[in-house]
Amino acid sequence: MTDFLQTLQGALPERYTLERELGRGGMATVFLARERHPNRQVAIKVLQTGITLRLGRERFLREIDLLSNLTHPHIVPIFAAGEADGLLYYVMPYVEGETLRQRLVRDGTLPLSAALRITAEVAEALEHAHRRNVVHRDVKPENILLHDGYALVTDFGVARAISEAGPDLITESGIAVGTPAYMSPEQASGVREIDGRTDIYALGCVLYEMLTEEPPFGKGTASEVLARHVTEPALPIRVKAPGVPLEVEEALRKALAKRPADRFQSAAELAELLTVLRSSLSSASIMALPIGGRLASRLARGGWRTVAGGLLAAVLVIGGTWQLSRRSVVFLPADRGTYIDSVSVMPPENLTDEPMLDRLGDALTYDVISGLNRIPELKSSAYVSVRAQERESLQLRELARQLGVRLVLVPHFRRVGGRLRLEAELVEAESGRLVGSRSWWIVTRNEAELLGELGSGMVDLITSSVGLGARPQLAIRTGPAQEQYLLGKHWLGRRTPSGIRRSIAHFQNAIRLDSTSAPAFEGLSSAYVLALFYRYAIGLDGYDIAGRALAAADRAVRLDPTYAPGYAARGYVTSRAFGATREAARDFRRALDLEPNSAQSVGWSGAVLLEQGKEDEALLVSRRAIDLDPLSPARRLSLAYAAFPLGQYDVVIAEARRATELEPELTTSRALEGRALLLNGRAQECVTLELGPHEGVRAACLWSVGRRGEAQAIVDSLTRFVRAGRVDSVYTDVVRVEDLACYYAWTGDLALALEWLEEAYRLSPIGVDHRVLQSALFDRLRRDPEAQERVEQLTGAIWPRVKASAARARLP
Repeated sequence: MTDFLQTLQGALPERYTLERELGRGGMATVFLARERHPNRQVAIKVLQTGITLRLGRERFLREIDLLSNLTHPHIVPIFAAGEADGLLYYVMPYVEGETLRQRLVRDGTLPLSAALRITAEVAEALEHAHRRNVVHRDVKPENILLHDGYALVTDFGVARAISEAGPDLITESGIAVGTPAYMSPEQASGVREIDGRTDIYALGCVLYEMLTEEPPFGKGTASEVLARHVTEPALPIRVKAPGVPLEVEEALRKALAKRPADRFQSAAELAELLTVLRSSLSSASIMALPIGGRLASRLARGGWRTVAGGLLAAVLVIGGTWQLSRRSVVFLPADRGTYIDSVSVMPPENLTDEPMLDRLGDALTYDVISGLNRIPELKSSAYVSVRAQERESLQLRELARQLGVRLVLVPHFRRVGGRLRLEAELVEAESGRLVGSRSWWIVTRNEAELLGELGSGMVDLITSSVGLGARPQLAIRTGPAQEQYLLGKHWLGRRTPSGIRRSIAHFQNAIRLDSTSAPAFEGLSSAYVLALFYRYAIGLDGYDIAGRALAAADRAVRLDPTYAPGYAARGYVTSRAFGATREAARDFRRALDLEPNSAQSVGWSGAVLLEQGKEDEALLVSRRAIDLDPLSPARRLSLAYAAFPLGQYDVVIAEARRATELEPELTTSRALEGRALLLNGRAQECVTLELGPHEGVRAACLWSVGRRGEAQAIVDSLTRFVRAGRVDSVYTDVVRVEDLACYYAWTGDLALALEWLEEAYRLSPIGVDHRVLQSALFDRLRRDPEAQERVEQLTGAIWPRVKASAARARLP
């Protein structure tokens, strides 16, 4: 026994016999000891000399007395405390097993079910402490013990005592309470008055690490990591671990929110939700789990229940099919947890000298993906993301990770002995294992029959390989009209000015070639309404565009009542132009009944949910749309817009930037990022952004940083441009008018804000996007009853104008 151990042994009460040192840290050393009565092994934690001197015996024992009252199955209790040879110590049971840190070092990551269970158990322990006004302050893997399959939280004592001692001890001892990789933004900023939501943030970091091998901000120096906690959003976990369900990512996003008010408001809320998630992910029938606030709390206490006189009806999965009450206006589709498998269908590689196979392969890919979208239990990558991957040179494993799928269907055309053949291999991307394969000879015949045979065969290969009996009927469309339609879909997915204009031309060509093509009319409707949304100049009045969009969507539904995108297009026009929410919800419900895994239908439905005040559901479906179509800039932008009126600016900024990365020509994403920076107190960053035509956003940011002369100069220039009737060949005046309305609403000039709002809605039914109108930019205007009444009058007059325009609309 060392001299120190001998000295310590002599100073400890006689009932303790020291055996060996267990571990040493920055604040304390832990020894294994044997207690005489009762006869048991214990762990004695002895504080370092410097901390002992500064802390003081009375303060320490007072804090330990409080902590000794924490009795919970997932908390390591404190048996006793005292002073030995001038050193403070406390006694705990010796727990056999290992720390979570040791488990992570050995295994890297944990299985999802185990990670959720450990997190839920720790959250239950924290809830017990928080109810007694005890905050741990240093939740990390080293302080979570694993014993007989259960999690135990330890080390409340040192962190609590030091924190209560005040900032002088922390500064003079050189020890901060908390570990940088797991410290909340308020801890990292030096805020002393913290509550249990700090522990929730730290626990979110721990769960993130259990699933990815590293905490969300874990690399770099301590100061770098602390700075990232304060300023940077955590990278969505499914970027690092695509197999993590969407609901878990959403729960982590909430736990890791920068502002405590945006996190789970109690550890119990988090524990209950994770328990439900863990149970759901291992059961055959899984419920849709909207995450957040009152909804998460209600759900965790017993699932969806009918409330408010039946307006929110039960939504159950029965045999993989969604059953919704007819009274319900909620149309949540199957969530990520219901998928039994996931697949991406790549366009066939043409290894022959037959150019017609390129066109055939493109049509085949679209038809197969559309067919798979009808199977609720199977996730398939959207057409836009699949086509986006063609521009990348990626290994199969990385491709699958980016698309968030397990399986990839890799088809190719080749010539064998003078004959043409399509060969398809279904591959498990991570391992490279061949799951199944088939081939078909291509003979000269009717193109529709050929596509039908090939497409049905590819779908059968996929569904049979994953154990599904579903065989959706493929809607085979061929010929020049379909070729024009697919070109239109390609350009529409880009969402750029030239892309939208090209898509309109291709859809019009498709209609001229086949006036019975429901997809062509749906595509034209979508292109028109997106031209309005992005403020692109296409040579038509805003209300004429909206009227044509509505008329084209109506035509698509009449031509083919089983074509899901037609209903989605009509629902989107209705929701964007302040139409009847109930009608829009009905259309989206029908679209999702027909094609539950359509990324576009899922994503667009979020706008209606926001209008209904169902913010949590809107965020959920927006994230699920990204899950289905991860490389679509539109899906990223939809989530950013859904988060904007809710004040989740970290989400807005991250998703808007991702949209810009995916499509650098987008300017709407840059404008939304700028507005989020402004409302997030980061106006200086907004000032330096490249904002394209949205100079009005820069003006608001300049005003907020005190450069008001520069702001006014920009506003005056924009005003002169609009008043002079000057023409921009790319963007309509709505860009500048909306920015001016936002500027004056933000700076408090309500009269001018209303003037420019009136002009915006005179020019376009989406003059100011309703999600922007609901944001904090217009808080001052909403607090003025007369101004609010005027806004309601303006928006109330929009839908009748759009319907009248639709009645007059002339389509190709």
